Amino acid sequence: YCSACRWMLRSSWIASELLTTFANESKLTSVTMVNQSPPLSEGGIFCVSASSGNQSEGDNDRVVLWDRKVQGRFPESKEVKQLVRDCVNPDIDLGHSDNKQPSTMGSNDDHSTTSVKEVDCIECKEQQEDQPTTQHIITPSNLEKQPDEQPSQPPVPSIFYKHNHISIEYSTGSSIDSPENALYRATYYASELLSMIYERNAWWKKKQQEGDGSGDVDVDEEDVPVAVDSVTLVPNRLESGILKVKLNDHEPLSVQSGADSITTIMDGSHLRDVVKEAILNGGNLNVADTYDDTLDGGEVMDDDEAEEARKYFGVF
Repeated sequence: YCSACRWMLRSSWIASELLTTFANESKLTSVTMVNQSPPLSEGGIFCVSASSGNQSEGDNDRVVLWDRKVQGRFPESKEVKQLVRDCVNPDIDLGHSDNKQPSTMGSNDDHSTTSVKEVDCIECKEQQEDQPTTQHIITPSNLEKQPDEQPSQPPVPSIFYKHNHISIEYSTGSSIDSPENALYRATYYASELLSMIYERNAWWKKKQQEGDGSGDVDVDEEDVPVAVDSVTLVPNRLESGILKVKLNDHEPLSVQSGADSITTIMDGSHLRDVVKEAILNGGNLNVADTYDDTLDGGEVMDDDEAEEARKYFGVF
């Protein structure tokens, strides 16, 4: 999805819908959300694809299920569920999500066209209009081959090409309503981490404005905001009390279970700080240590103060 268009919440919503509907389907091993935006890719991307995870086949194993630029609109959640169902287990009954509406399924009538125009990202449109007609997606392999087609653009910092991937493994519990099901917590963490890209997007836009068309802009790598480029949600259907956060190929940043669950000690903003520090320091960071540091300088209530606070705030 395009992060410049701010479609992260739509992406995380569909991801949680899939992981809820297919909570007990072992063939759905994970769902990954990937943010993309200029200058590394064109804007307005919203694409749903599936892969069997066969590394030997590489990208040849990837099947596009829905592309907003091809279909002309966003998919409904039930449409994505049907497409994924056909991949993982065609025999699954989706209930009311199997009731197709011919008037909206894949149609390109005036109503759906209007909807697309309403949600198009104005910012991405303006950026693309300022660029040459031919769209080039910049990758590390062709960075040195890029001609001086876009003199108005400041140089792309190398840190943009350092892909930071987060994997969040969570327990599904016996059912979606089970208190042991950590899907909502995992999705919340994913949204918090993926939203780090907004600060980088704002930084890049500011640098473009500073260039004023000349392209002569000083870019300090240390000033570039740290960001998470993708998050994979991995359901653990066998163990309970599991919530693990892992950065790239490093050891898990947090392995919490049972009474010491991360759900009781960490909020999203703290996790963002932990991941940011982990990226800057090579990924080897102990979450428990950083949590202890946040208590420095704080005050702990005694039993009487805690009881009074509970009565005041209505917590029994």
